[in-house]
Amino acid sequence: MALLKIDFRNAFNEIKRDHFIKAACRMFPAMSAWTEWCYGDPSMLLYDHESIIESMGGVQQGDPLGPLYFCCGINGLVNAIQALNPT
Repeated sequence: MALLKIDFRNAFNEIKRDHFIKAACRMFPAMSAWTEWCYGDPSMLLYDHESIIESMGGVQQGDPLGPLYFCCGINGLVNAIQALNPT
């Protein structure tokens, strides 16, 4: 018997967008156009009222679907861990 503890440090910002977009579109095809529209291109963030930073990773803060997209992105990892113990 073993326990695996993973530190998801800032996990919502660290997940790769292309990974969770692909997974979310596969799991929820009716939402694929919305998902692509929201996350298909980098988000433009305004810094210090003059500099633009392109956000290309993670889900957007305040997105009510952010937790769902994050779960779609890690679903493969969860399934792989579950497959290690077939009981």
